[in-house]
Amino acid sequence: MRYLYQNHWMETITANHNREVRSESVKPGWILHVHSCYLHIPESAINDVATIFLVHGAQRHVLRSRARDRAKQGMSALLPFHIGEHQYIIGYAPQADVGDTITLGICGEMLLLKRWKKGRI
Repeated sequence: MRYLYQNHWMETITANHNREVRSESVKPGWILHVHSCYLHIPESAINDVATIFLVHGAQRHVLRSRARDRAKQGMSALLPFHIGEHQYIIGYAPQADVGDTITLGICGEMLLLKRWKKGRI
């Protein structure tokens, strides 16, 4: 049986905020198969940039980055992906203003790492 995972994190921008919203890191012994990852920035303006990063140690790997189109309030990662032990996701909105909210939502399934390595998933 698989452990279904669904969570979201919300940040309200303050004066000294880094304009990021961070997910929790994956616990040791598990891997997260992400089916859907969405960064919601409802107060953003047209051409404001948004980026979704996968963080591995001190490295940030860009999963998707784009400027906002008319009538869109965020963006999602286009394809499913895996997050390993101690890794996490960051949603970044550099043009967010004080008082804006940014939300990161993830849906997927948690898999035991040792079973995943053996191909028994």
